[in-house]
Amino acid sequence: MPTTPAKQPRTARTVCLPPAALVLVLVLLTAMGGPAGCGKKRLPVTPGKGVTAPLADTVRAEAEQAFADKNWPRAETLYQRLLDMPDLEPAVETEAWGRLAHSALRAGHAHIALDALDRQARLSPEARRDWAWHKLAADALESLDMRAAAAARLQSAMNDTGLPTEVRASAGLRLSRSLWSEGDPAGAMAALGGLYRQFPEPEGPSWQEPRARMEAALFKELSGMDQTVLDGLAALPRDKEAFPYTVVELERLRRMAALEPVPARAWELMRRLSEPGLFANPSLAQEVLGPLAERRSATAQGIVLALPLTGQYADIGWKILRGAGAAHWDLAMSGNVMGLRVVNTEAPGWLDELASLPPDFALVGGPLRSEKLERMHSRGLTRRHPVFAFMPRPGDLAEGMDAWRFFTGPGDQVRSLVSFAVKAMGIQRMAMLHPAEPFGVRLSERFWGEAIRQGALIGPVLGYPPKDPPKWAAKVAELLDVQPSQKEDEDPLPPDPGFEAVFLPDGWSQAQILVPQFFFYEEDRLLLLGPSLWGQGLESDPHVEGRYFRLAVFPAAYAEGNPAPGTETLRRAMDRDGLGAPDFWTALGFDFVRFAGSLGPLPEAWSPAEITAAARRAQSMEWSMAPMAWDDAGQARQDLFLMQPTDQGPAPVDPERLAKRREWIVKKHEERVEALLEKRELQELLDRQEQMGIGPDHAAEIPLTPEQMRINARVQELQGIIEQRVKEREQGETQ
Repeated sequence: MPTTPAKQPRTARTVCLPPAALVLVLVLLTAMGGPAGCGKKRLPVTPGKGVTAPLADTVRAEAEQAFADKNWPRAETLYQRLLDMPDLEPAVETEAWGRLAHSALRAGHAHIALDALDRQARLSPEARRDWAWHKLAADALESLDMRAAAAARLQSAMNDTGLPTEVRASAGLRLSRSLWSEGDPAGAMAALGGLYRQFPEPEGPSWQEPRARMEAALFKELSGMDQTVLDGLAALPRDKEAFPYTVVELERLRRMAALEPVPARAWELMRRLSEPGLFANPSLAQEVLGPLAERRSATAQGIVLALPLTGQYADIGWKILRGAGAAHWDLAMSGNVMGLRVVNTEAPGWLDELASLPPDFALVGGPLRSEKLERMHSRGLTRRHPVFAFMPRPGDLAEGMDAWRFFTGPGDQVRSLVSFAVKAMGIQRMAMLHPAEPFGVRLSERFWGEAIRQGALIGPVLGYPPKDPPKWAAKVAELLDVQPSQKEDEDPLPPDPGFEAVFLPDGWSQAQILVPQFFFYEEDRLLLLGPSLWGQGLESDPHVEGRYFRLAVFPAAYAEGNPAPGTETLRRAMDRDGLGAPDFWTALGFDFVRFAGSLGPLPEAWSPAEITAAARRAQSMEWSMAPMAWDDAGQARQDLFLMQPTDQGPAPVDPERLAKRREWIVKKHEERVEALLEKRELQELLDRQEQMGIGPDHAAEIPLTPEQMRINARVQELQGIIEQRVKEREQGETQ
């Protein structure tokens, strides 16, 4: 390499070097100009004065050329040489430190890169306002296997409010990428979400807003992510309507949209991601949602609701319709064009109306009564349209073949109750007290079968005359095996029935008569299991005698306080449309329309297996009521909520709290039995004292036998125990 400039320097001033200075320059160039990579790498030091400006220009030009050619070892050497020269302009020196850091890192000298970045930032603090500076620092630390230090630097940059938002966003994304690649996806998503919330909400859609930039950057990052990692992020417990999970779901939807045919669950995901306010800039979502909505519209099929809009069940029909209307509006706003018609099953000619529907109205929801469904079947309508009936069982039709169930079934009720008793409360033996009529008998038989399946024992089982309440008390006594007292003036002992739970498959008004009878006979320890009918009764008669139902539970398909996203979506939709508070029936209509929108196009000549397969794909939707699922045979299952009657209405059961309450009640019951036994024993001993003449008036000079002494000691002991118990009870009452 020449040691003298090839052309005149660009500065107006020319410096003439004495021979001694020229020698010094030659020595310096010889020391630094060896083959790249030879010798120990070092940072430049500031030499003495006297290097010419033309020489600096030459070295800088060669360094820039090496940098452009990505000849990193040569670029590193030349930038070191340039920085050894005195009197560099600040801008040139700042750039040189940055390029030295870049070149050194690429040449495998990360420690030199870190020192160069530090010197650049000291010379020009503005360098830290560039993401490239932070990225180089993180790269260098990670190449030295100092991952914790790299994460700390990124965390610091992410939270530094003095840095530009794009730098902070880039640092957050880089930190998250490191976390999820190292097996901490939850930490990665938490970091992104925390930073996103630090930025202000956008005043309007704009790509320049920090939140919009973060969404776009993450979406780009996720596009190259392995499917397994992406699914792992989506599976984390989270708020699906909050960043970064909205972007994760958008990428999942983008991949689904590339499949042929589009999976049914994609339509539900499309609907959810179309809700306003989910993205800082909706244009990002529209890149995916727009084309998919066009495909959905091209294959849209209508649905029919067969409901009673007049007559005895009209109130229920209109509630279902209100929920369905709210869901249909949401689907329309998300671009899901789906027709909706309603047929009044109480009107003359309703079957003819169903028969005259155009072919694109493929799916029927309802009816509510098995008699109506059987009439549809006899007209051949269930073979023309897949029917999802709103009833516990499709009458005499074959579930999964002639019709499908979209409603809570008796099997769902007993399964949830038995599972709660066995698994949550540790109860193995149960009894049943049912009305002696078909409904009560059928539900009891199902309960028996489910209990056996889950390893519990049933016994005894008794029926009572449903229309003769005066006889119910005797049936409760028989169930508890109440034994009459031996003496008329003696307090009876509570029964010990040998079971810990009792199933009462009757309505709420009947339960309010039956349950107090158990307490009349001093049996307050039983877990009381009721059917979903209790919830319906509580709506019209919310009065609850709290002490009788402290250990009572019943299943429900809708829970008012359910925090699930689907339930919250229903609440918002009902409030938006001024439709009042939701309940089970509005949730039923709401979920059915959303379920139909998630099924995807149904074949014109469908088979039961195809309808079941579509239902199984769509069941992953977010439910506002208790989630439903279908097995391969088309048999439905609903995992119900467990509720407890309270003075404020039905409340979700807290299993741990209820178990502790039951434990406390059992303990108090045992103490009460123990007190009664002690009272009986004391009375028997007092009677014996009187018979033996050794009571309080016994003459002291008359010696006692050992047996008489034992009786007197026990009497004193029992009297002391009873007095102490009375004292403790009185103290408790005053407190």
